[in-house]
Amino acid sequence: MLKKIFFHSALYALPSISLQIVSLLMLPFITPHLSASDYGIYGVILAYISFIGPLRDLGFNISFVNSYFKHPKRWPLIWRALYGHLILWSILFSLIYITLILIAVPKSEFQNIYEILVLTLLPGVVFDTANNIANYYFRFSERPIIIATVGIFSGVIGMIVMYYCIVDLKMGYLGWFYSTFATSLTLFLIYLYPVFIKNKLFPIVKYRKNFIKKYLRVSLPMIPHNYSSYLLNSSDRVVMDWYKIDLKQVGLFNIAYRFGGAFEMIGEAAGMAIGPQYVKLYISKKKSDLQLARQLTFILMALFLTAGFNGAIWLKEVFQILIKNKDLASAYGIGTIILMGYCYRPMYWAAINKLSTFEKTDVIWRISFGAGIINVLLNLIFLGSYGIMAAAITTFISLMIIGFAGFTLKEYREMDNLPHYPIVWLLAIIFATFLSYYVKDIAIWQKAIISCASLIFIFYYIRKIYFEFHLDSNNG
Repeated sequence: MLKKIFFHSALYALPSISLQIVSLLMLPFITPHLSASDYGIYGVILAYISFIGPLRDLGFNISFVNSYFKHPKRWPLIWRALYGHLILWSILFSLIYITLILIAVPKSEFQNIYEILVLTLLPGVVFDTANNIANYYFRFSERPIIIATVGIFSGVIGMIVMYYCIVDLKMGYLGWFYSTFATSLTLFLIYLYPVFIKNKLFPIVKYRKNFIKKYLRVSLPMIPHNYSSYLLNSSDRVVMDWYKIDLKQVGLFNIAYRFGGAFEMIGEAAGMAIGPQYVKLYISKKKSDLQLARQLTFILMALFLTAGFNGAIWLKEVFQILIKNKDLASAYGIGTIILMGYCYRPMYWAAINKLSTFEKTDVIWRISFGAGIINVLLNLIFLGSYGIMAAAITTFISLMIIGFAGFTLKEYREMDNLPHYPIVWLLAIIFATFLSYYVKDIAIWQKAIISCASLIFIFYYIRKIYFEFHLDSNNG
């Protein structure tokens, strides 16, 4: 089981990892053609667009997951009906989307307003909904090779478009919008036949009151939960815009966040494979399966913490190699804190997947939305006085809340009697963050020793956890 989970996780993560690597390797070629203002403008527009991102699917992601596993014969019909209601909803969604674009685009860039509208509205309203459904289909039917292949191909198309627009056409930040559009369109065209035509997953565009009420009752509490991603990842740029912080400073924060965001995307890709496996293990309710879920969490936490720590301490050297822009290259200190914040994810999976599996969605949103609100409030209090470093620290604090608060809920404790030691893991992340920030400027040979020591330690820890589980399983 563990081998299968990690093999599938590797395949799901392959597109994100490979494309992130390619994207990072492209930085020396594109950053000479970009300014800090380009990063700032793009970051602000993207932050406003992201504001309504969680509303796009009405929280139906949990309905797609649960209906597939709980209704093995009826799921295609349920999916078609859900898709149809999302199409009806997209009419109102589009109006809200256009309004936000008009607010987000700086007056100095209004000459590009129609271009930005087309490049963001079509993916945001049409392509991405279909792409998500196709992703669910291949993920739940455990065909990760298809997702990996299609993901890499569409990502390469996006990279080529980005390079051409930024380097050859000198389009600045608009190159990113063209790249995103090209990636989303490519995915849509590839998935159209094998998923929607061949499997007849055409949407049923008909409003059915009783049907939609049943699913909205479960899905709507997920919207505040899904908003946490926006409140944690994008709202700080909006607050910076309100405070009229210089776009160059916003750009520095954006390039620093670029590396934490890459780590987050890899984590999300791994979650595509791991999430359904958690659901299967939790549904069975067998002690051995619950033990396997916990061991999986511990191994993943060890891997995330090691990867985040080593990435953080070497971020200065990475910036020096990849960022061919002196102003942008100075942001590595902020990136260290943000990157370490995303080590929380495996603990988050362990708690949230159990709550969502048993449809405790009415409590999930309290954690995630609450953490997001705390992030916004802290930014409003400190960002004006302490600048972009305050935004990095408040993001870290909020990520720790969203990662570990689930274990404190009564609803979770009533379902789980296997200790996950959240306090220990939380302290480990905090200690590793302080250490990585402290050693980020030491000599390369000293960093190399620290990295080797951490890799040796984690190898023996994972080996111990893995063999302990197999010993317990055999004895059982």
